[in-house]
Amino acid sequence: MEQRKKHGIGMAKRFAMPFAVVLGVMCMMMVIFHPMMHLEIKGLPVAIVSLDEGVETPQASVNAGETMAEQLTSSNDDSATMVWTRLDDEAELDEAIENNEYYAAVVIPEDFSAQQIQAQLNPDDESATPTLRVIIDNGKSPVAASLLAQALPSVLEQTGANVETETVHEGDTASSSSSGLAIGTMMAQNMAIAPLFVMSFVGAMFVSRAMRISYADNRLERTKRIGAQLALVVVVSLAASLAVDCISAAVSGNWMSSAAIPFMWMASLCVMLAALALFDIATPLGAACGALTLALGLSSGMFPYEMLPEFWQDWIYPWVPQHFIGDGVRDIVYNGHGAWNSGSAPLLVVGAVGLALLLVVVALPSRKPRRSVFER
Repeated sequence: MEQRKKHGIGMAKRFAMPFAVVLGVMCMMMVIFHPMMHLEIKGLPVAIVSLDEGVETPQASVNAGETMAEQLTSSNDDSATMVWTRLDDEAELDEAIENNEYYAAVVIPEDFSAQQIQAQLNPDDESATPTLRVIIDNGKSPVAASLLAQALPSVLEQTGANVETETVHEGDTASSSSSGLAIGTMMAQNMAIAPLFVMSFVGAMFVSRAMRISYADNRLERTKRIGAQLALVVVVSLAASLAVDCISAAVSGNWMSSAAIPFMWMASLCVMLAALALFDIATPLGAACGALTLALGLSSGMFPYEMLPEFWQDWIYPWVPQHFIGDGVRDIVYNGHGAWNSGSAPLLVVGAVGLALLLVVVALPSRKPRRSVFER
């Protein structure tokens, strides 16, 4: 009777498993797509520099550039698409753009007021129309750059001025004459984030399973086993970084730059260290953390902070590895940085946490193995 009852419970579990998997995948997809479907384009930082020297008229002094800058900065609102910041000169702007502090910038020229008056006096003379210079920083976020490249000129043209748009930090797209290759390069960071993270977590799971830690072993044996795991993780993480490069080449037609391989190797290694520790502690814990981090963090690597829903901004974006992987790949692809970049140090923290957890695995007290019924 007891055996029949156990058999019935086992059958029920097997029948319930497909439904549990469907439910789990459904929840995971909901978490992945929720922030994508609730993107809010607001609060994008934009700089403005007025070099306008103004003009003296019989009626009064006129400085149209100063007036425009004051109007734009005074209209800042938390719900506005752009938040304007006034900078003093072009040197300050150049430094800010180099540091990716703003998604875009507007430069008002020295003769803006003079040209505006000339345009009013000679409305048929197109050469008298003042010109504003717009700088789009592709390196801060290609997604935001694409949006601002369309929206910002439309806003500024309402002033009656011409708009000249300049894009900086174009990366490899600047040397590509093919629009397909340009699109492929723009997608490079997105193609790197999810595959690298998934391969790192899955690789860590198989390493943990292949060299399973037994808490019946003493600490010395566990230390040796973890040492072997770490050696294998170094190799698997390198394979993951090379695989991502192959994906980029196959999909976009472009191999990633030489700096991308060591960065992605380091990123994969750091993620694998954290994942390995979780799987060594308990396989279900590692699987749950991997699925949850993948679902929560995918949008944080693809989209800029300002576009994410508030919950993701406050609770997800600051810690998920995908955020830092995306920053690093973007620095390499668009800003021309090396393997050590803005994403490197935070990823090392992730790796350090993984190493600390592995030390916990070693430090846990040994447990006596369970005796079989024949030994009791």
